[in-house]
Amino acid sequence: MSYWSGVPYDPESRQIPAHIDEISIRKGHTYRIVVSDLIRRRPIWFGGTDRSEASLALFFNELGMKKCQGIYLAVMDMWKPFRNATIQHVPKASAYSGANRTPIPIQIGQ
Repeated sequence: MSYWSGVPYDPESRQIPAHIDEISIRKGHTYRIVVSDLIRRRPIWFGGTDRSEASLALFFNELGMKKCQGIYLAVMDMWKPFRNATIQHVPKASAYSGANRTPIPIQIGQ
């Protein structure tokens, strides 16, 4: 087990610490969701039609139930649709909120 910036990580496992965020692709509140692997520092999914719960659910559905269980940490701002989709699809993961520049670790399933 090793640590990367305080995040426990075992390279032999298939577990993923994920970062979930939205990006603006043009003016007028047009957004897409980006999910990144925090350890490998690369995006693993880009999609959705907006920053809604349904758009993030597309990622979890494409990933599948077995791989969703490998997400043990979700780092995101506490945008309610992101939080709800993560709770629904990865209830055992911990979340780390970076909102308001004061990171707050929380348990997703609670």
